[in-house]
Amino acid sequence: MIKQPVRNFFLVLGLTALSAVNAFSQGKSIQIEAASQISTADFNPQIVVNPAYTEREANPNESTNMQIGPSNKLKAGSVMTVARGSVGPKFKGIGFTGYVPPDCDMAVGPNQVVAVVNTEVAFFDKATGTKTFQQTMDNTGFFSGIASGNVYSDPKAFYDKSSGRFFIGILEIDFSSNISKFLLAVSDDNNPAGTWNRYRIECKATQSGNDFWMDYPGFGFSKDAIMISGNMFPFAGGGVFNEIVTVPKAPLLTGAAATGTSVIENSFITIQPARTADASQTVQYAAAALNSTTIRLFAISNPAGSPTIVRKDIAVPSFQFPEKVPTGGGRFLDGLDGRLYNCHFRGGKIVASHTTKVANGQMKVRWYEFNVGTWPASGSPTLKQSGDIQVASNSTHMPAINTNSAGDISVVYSRSGPSLNPEVCQSSRLATDPNGQIGAPVVLHTSAGTYGGAGTNRWGDYFALEIDPNDNLTFWGHGMYGVAGGAWESGIFKYSISAGSAGTLVDPVSSSVYQGSAISGDNSSITTSDNSRFTVQSILIDKFGEAVVPPAQATAQAAAIQADFDLDLSQGTLSDLKVSIEANTSITGPAGQVFAWNWSTGAFVSIGSFALGVGDKTGTVSIPRASLSSYVDGTGNVRLLIRAINSVKGGRPGVIPPQFNFGIDRLGLAAAFT
Repeated sequence: MIKQPVRNFFLVLGLTALSAVNAFSQGKSIQIEAASQISTADFNPQIVVNPAYTEREANPNESTNMQIGPSNKLKAGSVMTVARGSVGPKFKGIGFTGYVPPDCDMAVGPNQVVAVVNTEVAFFDKATGTKTFQQTMDNTGFFSGIASGNVYSDPKAFYDKSSGRFFIGILEIDFSSNISKFLLAVSDDNNPAGTWNRYRIECKATQSGNDFWMDYPGFGFSKDAIMISGNMFPFAGGGVFNEIVTVPKAPLLTGAAATGTSVIENSFITIQPARTADASQTVQYAAAALNSTTIRLFAISNPAGSPTIVRKDIAVPSFQFPEKVPTGGGRFLDGLDGRLYNCHFRGGKIVASHTTKVANGQMKVRWYEFNVGTWPASGSPTLKQSGDIQVASNSTHMPAINTNSAGDISVVYSRSGPSLNPEVCQSSRLATDPNGQIGAPVVLHTSAGTYGGAGTNRWGDYFALEIDPNDNLTFWGHGMYGVAGGAWESGIFKYSISAGSAGTLVDPVSSSVYQGSAISGDNSSITTSDNSRFTVQSILIDKFGEAVVPPAQATAQAAAIQADFDLDLSQGTLSDLKVSIEANTSITGPAGQVFAWNWSTGAFVSIGSFALGVGDKTGTVSIPRASLSSYVDGTGNVRLLIRAINSVKGGRPGVIPPQFNFGIDRLGLAAAFT
């Protein structure tokens, strides 16, 4: 039978020692025990499914102290009537292990998926869904020989494309011996079958004579370090706070000795470190829901050495904290407390999501995208867009969010209601969709029968959504659904949003003003989405597109840049090429145009248009597939002309249109090869 956790003595915990928390030290070196190797080949049998246990319990998920924030008039977006996404193959993940809830996370590599739940790890072949390995993650299985606790909970996993390694981890706790560790394993290459280096990281914090244990860990990474965050609760007495642990990545890749750093964060909020898609990103970002109108962003500089943290509070549309979520059979699911569930960083932007409450008692998913740019080195982060996933009379909850190289955003989540057993859904948006808008729900899997017992049942406590490293586009989700008998099962779901769209953005090697007067910026300004723009002031042109004097002959104002790219054609046969643009204008009215240089005719050819406005807008324009050879020369050169034009109505000469500034924040080519 499914049994709810019995260690619930911290579920309602006051902030009794807040003054002591404010005095906590920061930047403390922590112990990481010497690496211990294990090979998956040592396990016999390779797959152990549903051992003979039925009442093992997940670590109690303690609630944080969420506060009401200052009011504002910001509005979140909504769900479109159109659905986005083409659902691909799906396959069964790990079945019921006896733990409640499963805590679904995953890592997606070139050829395998590594899935984790409470408290097991399994490997799957991406092409066929075949399970090749499954073991427990405690001191009797994958972490045998280094662990000694009596509670193992909250597993995490990710794949780091830049190093080509899988990382998995899980909390180890012993409430009788005041043990709080994070067990970490790192694969020796991009194939999970084989050797792993395992580490045991100290997470216990001792302050004012009291010991604290870590709960609900976040698990992220950037170029040089990994980051573990957690909510810290006292074994006996004391206040509550958060801990951030950073560990240099380099020694973990070889099994060398490593030293970590613990930084105490006084605000008691669940902090989610970002998983970073950009291989050169040195700053580690993180996010947390500070209160009902504020998301706090963190920028951790030098995370592999002596970390320094900069915080920025961003106003977001007001939300209500979730409560229990109705589901089939008169039952309820745990809606947690409004914390963020995961966080991803790509191309100067952070995405995050959580569960909130609708006024009528339903729950709804809220998602965010923040412009981060090069903060904290320069600039300041801003909210780019936010939206709610609210549909009919049912609740949406337990979301995981991610974004791909095309700028598509997707959320995988649960949907349930009084007459609807929980099902796994996804809602997605194209980069070109209006800000705040996201696609209608697409069902990925339904539940067979009611879930759990009477009362409120643990659910989640998190789902996973990752991007395929092979194309930087395809989404892979991992979530739970109900099965016969009231238990759970996890499923792994593959789907795409931009069908046939190209892969990682290629930056221009050079760019220059083609029409207009340079205001600010240069080629480096358009290689990242950071609000640092290559800005050009428009000039008057005639009907042939030439600059004109006198103004009486003008029919439009125009500003344009020329950008040159160098594609690596050794990757295969070029099959798709898309121009990705993020830009704005100082006035409303100008339209965006894209021209590509035809190497055969020696002239620019119009290939499409994109939307422009006073605020940044993103768009994509496809270079005609049938003519790729005309626009890409034999060595991979591509030349583009990106123009903003404000024409006189009717093209009447002598009517001078207003001058404007055209700023490009990001310009790239997405190329797909076969």
